[in-house]
Amino acid sequence: MLKLLAFVVLFAGFCWFGTQIQLGSHTLFGHLHAIAETKESQDLFDGTKQSAGPLVNDVRRRIAGVPAPAPVKEPGAAASAPADETTHAAAADRRPDGGAAQETLTSAERRRLRRLISSAEGASARR
Repeated sequence: MLKLLAFVVLFAGFCWFGTQIQLGSHTLFGHLHAIAETKESQDLFDGTKQSAGPLVNDVRRRIAGVPAPAPVKEPGAAASAPADETTHAAAADRRPDGGAAQETLTSAERRRLRRLISSAEGASARR
């Protein structure tokens, strides 16, 4: 409890310092805001967002257990043979490639695993 109180006091002191004490023409948070508004910072943010976007989407898709989206055909590509319903069903059952197969989980096992992970996250947040 004493650690929590010390952390709250330090955090409050940092927030007060960042908003009230002038460091030149701006406060600490004012300087950080001015830096974030520069063109270079915006370019860095946009570039990072574009580069990390596919990785973030892939991780979200794998966690949710959603199959990978079908590859997009180019407009000028030759038409392939028509697919039947079994091909569509097989494509829907595919799981994302996570490397070597370790085991197959049923939907009930996935639900239990998600509950376990969320309860562990909740327990770590309470610490």
